Amino acid sequence: MRRYFPMFILGFLLSCVSLSGVVSLTFATYLRDFEGDGTFSFAVTLGIALIVAGSHIAIVRGRYWGAWVMLAVLAAGLVAVAPCYAYTSFRGSLIAIVLLILVALLVFNTRRYREMRRGLAHYREQRRAARKP
Repeated sequence: MRRYFPMFILGFLLSCVSLSGVVSLTFATYLRDFEGDGTFSFAVTLGIALIVAGSHIAIVRGRYWGAWVMLAVLAAGLVAVAPCYAYTSFRGSLIAIVLLILVALLVFNTRRYREMRRGLAHYREQRRAARKP
Protein backbone atom coordinates (compact mmCIF):
# COMPACT_ATOMS: atom_id res chain seq x y z
CA MET A 1 0.00 0.00 0.00
CA ARG A 2 3.00 2.29 0.24
CA ARG A 3 2.84 2.70 -3.53
CA TYR A 4 -0.70 4.08 -3.41
CA PHE A 5 -0.36 6.46 -0.46
CA PRO A 6 0.81 9.53 -2.47
CA MET A 7 -2.15 9.28 -4.85
CA PHE A 8 -4.56 8.84 -1.96
CA ILE A 9 -3.22 11.92 -0.16
CA LEU A 10 -3.14 13.90 -3.40
CA GLY A 11 -6.79 13.08 -4.08
CA PHE A 12 -7.76 13.97 -0.53
CA LEU A 13 -5.91 17.28 -0.49
CA LEU A 14 -7.09 18.30 -3.96
CA SER A 15 -10.70 17.59 -3.04
CA CYS A 16 -10.40 19.52 0.24
CA VAL A 17 -8.78 22.57 -1.36
CA SER A 18 -11.09 22.63 -4.37
CA LEU A 19 -14.26 22.24 -2.31
CA SER A 20 -13.23 24.94 0.14
CA GLY A 21 -12.66 27.15 -2.89
CA VAL A 22 -16.12 26.25 -4.14
CA VAL A 23 -17.66 27.35 -0.83
CA SER A 24 -15.65 30.56 -0.82
CA LEU A 25 -16.51 31.43 -4.41
CA THR A 26 -20.21 30.61 -4.13
CA PHE A 27 -20.55 32.66 -0.94
CA ALA A 28 -18.65 35.57 -2.51
CA THR A 29 -20.79 35.40 -5.65
CA TYR A 30 -24.31 34.41 -4.64
CA LEU A 31 -24.43 35.52 -1.01
CA ARG A 32 -22.32 38.66 -1.10
CA ASP A 33 -25.11 40.69 0.53
CA PHE A 34 -25.50 38.14 3.33
CA GLU A 35 -25.25 39.80 6.72
CA GLY A 36 -23.33 37.41 8.91
CA ASP A 37 -20.09 36.84 10.73
CA GLY A 38 -18.98 33.86 8.67
CA THR A 39 -20.32 31.10 10.87
CA PHE A 40 -22.70 29.87 8.16
CA SER A 41 -19.94 29.54 5.57
CA PHE A 42 -17.76 27.86 8.21
CA ALA A 43 -20.56 25.40 8.96
CA VAL A 44 -21.00 24.61 5.26
CA THR A 45 -17.26 24.11 4.84
CA LEU A 46 -17.17 21.90 7.93
CA GLY A 47 -20.07 19.82 6.62
CA ILE A 48 -18.38 19.31 3.27
CA ALA A 49 -15.12 18.44 5.03
CA LEU A 50 -16.92 15.79 7.07
CA ILE A 51 -18.43 14.30 3.91
CA VAL A 52 -15.02 14.27 2.18
CA ALA A 53 -13.29 12.74 5.20
CA GLY A 54 -16.04 10.17 5.66
CA SER A 55 -15.91 9.10 2.05
CA HIS A 56 -12.13 8.75 2.18
CA ILE A 57 -12.43 6.66 5.34
CA ALA A 58 -14.93 4.49 3.47
CA ILE A 59 -12.45 4.14 0.60
CA VAL A 60 -9.72 3.09 3.05
CA ARG A 61 -12.08 0.56 4.62
CA GLY A 62 -12.63 -0.97 1.16
CA ARG A 63 -16.11 0.27 0.42
CA TYR A 64 -16.81 1.16 -3.18
CA TRP A 65 -19.48 3.73 -2.42
CA GLY A 66 -16.88 6.10 -0.93
CA ALA A 67 -15.53 6.82 -4.40
CA TRP A 68 -19.03 7.49 -5.70
CA VAL A 69 -19.68 9.96 -2.89
CA MET A 70 -16.48 11.80 -3.79
CA LEU A 71 -17.48 11.85 -7.44
CA ALA A 72 -20.90 13.27 -6.55
CA VAL A 73 -19.47 15.94 -4.24
CA LEU A 74 -16.89 17.08 -6.80
CA ALA A 75 -19.50 17.11 -9.57
CA ALA A 76 -21.83 19.16 -7.36
CA GLY A 77 -18.99 21.59 -6.71
CA LEU A 78 -18.37 21.89 -10.44
CA VAL A 79 -22.05 22.56 -11.06
CA ALA A 80 -22.14 25.12 -8.24
CA VAL A 81 -19.27 27.21 -9.62
CA ALA A 82 -20.17 26.96 -13.30
CA PRO A 83 -22.67 29.88 -13.23
CA CYS A 84 -20.07 32.05 -11.48
CA TYR A 85 -18.39 32.60 -14.85
CA ALA A 86 -20.80 35.47 -15.50
CA TYR A 87 -19.22 37.47 -12.68
CA THR A 88 -16.04 38.92 -14.13
CA SER A 89 -14.43 39.91 -10.83
CA PHE A 90 -13.82 36.29 -9.77
CA ARG A 91 -12.82 34.77 -13.10
CA GLY A 92 -9.23 33.93 -12.10
CA SER A 93 -10.25 32.11 -8.94
CA LEU A 94 -13.05 30.37 -10.83
CA ILE A 95 -10.59 28.99 -13.37
CA ALA A 96 -8.27 27.84 -10.58
CA ILE A 97 -11.10 26.11 -8.72
CA VAL A 98 -12.42 24.40 -11.84
CA LEU A 99 -8.90 23.19 -12.66
CA LEU A 100 -8.46 21.86 -9.11
CA ILE A 101 -11.76 19.97 -9.34
CA LEU A 102 -10.84 18.50 -12.72
CA VAL A 103 -7.39 17.45 -11.49
CA ALA A 104 -9.01 15.83 -8.42
CA LEU A 105 -11.36 13.91 -10.71
CA LEU A 106 -8.39 12.92 -12.84
CA VAL A 107 -6.54 11.61 -9.78
CA PHE A 108 -9.59 9.55 -8.78
CA ASN A 109 -9.65 8.05 -12.27
CA THR A 110 -5.96 7.10 -12.53
CA ARG A 111 -4.94 3.48 -12.84
CA ARG A 112 -3.02 3.58 -9.57
CA TYR A 113 -5.99 4.94 -7.63
CA ARG A 114 -8.29 2.29 -9.11
CA GLU A 115 -5.76 -0.42 -8.22
CA MET A 116 -5.67 0.94 -4.69
CA ARG A 117 -9.45 0.77 -4.39
CA ARG A 118 -9.49 -2.80 -5.72
CA GLY A 119 -6.72 -3.81 -3.31
CA LEU A 120 -8.51 -2.24 -0.35
CA ALA A 121 -11.74 -4.01 -1.34
CA HIS A 122 -9.78 -7.27 -1.54
CA TYR A 123 -8.41 -6.67 1.97
CA ARG A 124 -11.95 -6.04 3.14
CA GLU A 125 -13.06 -9.38 1.71
CA GLN A 126 -10.12 -11.10 3.41
CA ARG A 127 -11.04 -9.55 6.76
CA ARG A 128 -14.65 -10.59 6.30
CA ALA A 129 -13.64 -14.15 5.43
CA ALA A 130 -11.30 -14.33 8.43
CA ARG A 131 -14.10 -13.28 10.81
CA LYS A 132 -16.49 -16.01 9.68
CA PRO A 133 -15.93 -19.31 11.50
